[in-house]
Amino acid sequence: MPVIAPVSALSAGSFASTVPVKGVRIVPAFSDESDAARWHEVEKLLKQDFESHHVEQLNRHTKEHQPNYAVHALLSLYKVNASETIIRERYDLESKMLDPVGTSVAKVTADNWKENLGKGPTFYRDYTTFFLAEIQAQGIKPTLAKYLPGLVAGMGGDVFHPLCHLGLGLEFQQPLVVAQGLSFWAYTYSPIIETLPAIVGEDETANVLEILQDAREDDRFDPEAIDPRWGAIEFHKRVRKAVNSKLGQDLAELVSEWKIEPNQTSIDKALEELTDATVLAAATTFHTFPQQLDFPLTHTLIAAASLHATVDYLPNLEDKVELLRRFMLAFLTLYVSQGRPNLHPDRLEAVYVDTLEDETTQLSTSPVGSPTMPTTPQLASREWHILAGAPAHVDDDVHVMEVVAALKSWEDKYGEKNGIYMKAAKVVRSVVKTGSGEEWEFRGAGYPPSTSFALEMEE
Repeated sequence: MPVIAPVSALSAGSFASTVPVKGVRIVPAFSDESDAARWHEVEKLLKQDFESHHVEQLNRHTKEHQPNYAVHALLSLYKVNASETIIRERYDLESKMLDPVGTSVAKVTADNWKENLGKGPTFYRDYTTFFLAEIQAQGIKPTLAKYLPGLVAGMGGDVFHPLCHLGLGLEFQQPLVVAQGLSFWAYTYSPIIETLPAIVGEDETANVLEILQDAREDDRFDPEAIDPRWGAIEFHKRVRKAVNSKLGQDLAELVSEWKIEPNQTSIDKALEELTDATVLAAATTFHTFPQQLDFPLTHTLIAAASLHATVDYLPNLEDKVELLRRFMLAFLTLYVSQGRPNLHPDRLEAVYVDTLEDETTQLSTSPVGSPTMPTTPQLASREWHILAGAPAHVDDDVHVMEVVAALKSWEDKYGEKNGIYMKAAKVVRSVVKTGSGEEWEFRGAGYPPSTSFALEMEE
C-alpha cells in the first residue's frame, strides 16, 4: 500500500513531541504523567494515519468523498481526557474505513504549486509532501504566511472541510495535520466566484443575520427558482452548483452588503458577529419532530472555530478581510442549500428552566446536564465537562465534541452573553446523543424532515 515517507525519515528536531498547551483541553488531565502518556498515544496514531491514509475517503453509498475523521476523533477525545484505550480503540474503528495515501502524480514545488490547484484527491500525496517539507524548513507560521493567501479564494467548494482540518492542526500546532490541511485545501481549491464584489456604500450595509433574512426573502433563492430538483440533490452537489454560476454571483451580491474594513477592530467585530450567526444557524433551526439538527449548518459552526484558529496566520489585514468574506459566501451557499431555515433563538431558552418546578421544554428528551443555568464558575465548569462528553466513550459523535469545544472556547473569549454558547451546546448534546447519524438532518432543516423523503442519487 503506498505511503508517505515516514515521519521518522524527516528531521526529528522539527517534530519534537510536546504535550499541547492546557488551553486546548476542556476536561483537565488527572496528572501531568497521565496527560503525557495520552498525548504520546495520540501523536503516535497521528503519525500512523499521516503515513498510511488519505485525508479523504470515498463513501461507497453516496459516491462522494468525505473527510478522514480519524484525526478529528483523536484530538477531540484528547480534549475531554479520554483514556489511552478509548483513543486507540476509536482510531482502530476509524482506520478500517480509510483509503490509502495514493501514489505520486506530479512533484509539487514552490515554483509550480499553483498549477494543480483544484485538480482533485490524486494530488493529495504530492501536495502533502511539499507542504510538510516547507513546514520542516521554515516552520508553521512562515509557511502559512507564504501559501495561505493564495488558497483563500478557493474556500467553499468543499463545504469547509479543508479549513476544519487546517484549523485543528493549528490549534494543536501539529505540523502533520497542518500539512494535511493545506494539501486538502489545495487539491479541492474551487472558488465560488473568482473575485468578490466590492462592499456597498455605508447606507446599504447589513449585518450577518440581516443578510440571512435577505436570503430568505429573495425569490432568486427559492428552491424552484434555482433548480426544480433543488431539494432532492445531495447537499455537496448543491453547493458545487454555486461555483462559477449565476447562483454564486447572486450570493456574492449579498456578501457585498457585509461591511468589514481592513483594520483589526473591524475584523474582530466581524468575526464575532459571524461566529454568533453560525451558532444560531446550527442550534436553533432543528426539526422538532423527529428531532434532527441540520448537519451542514452545524458543520459551519465547527468551521467557524477553525476560522478563529486560522485568520491570524494571514500576514495582511486585506487577506483577513478576504478570508472572512469568503467564509460568509460559503456560509450563505450552505444556508440556501439547506432550504433557508428560519432561525428560532427562543429555542435556546427552551433547554433551560428558571426553577426545578418549571418543566417547560421544547426538547422531547431531558436536557443533558443540569436543568438550570449554573450560578458559580465551579458549576459552569462541571456543566461544560458533561456537555463535552466526559467521561468519553469510544462511539462518541466527533462532530458534537467539536461543537461543544468551539462553544466553550467562544464563551471563554467573548463572555457568557446570557448563556448563548452553553445553551447552544445543551441543544446539540440533547438532540445528538450517539454517533448513529439518526439525529442529523442532511437534506436541510428548511425542508420537511428527511424521514419522509428520499434523496436523489446522482452518478
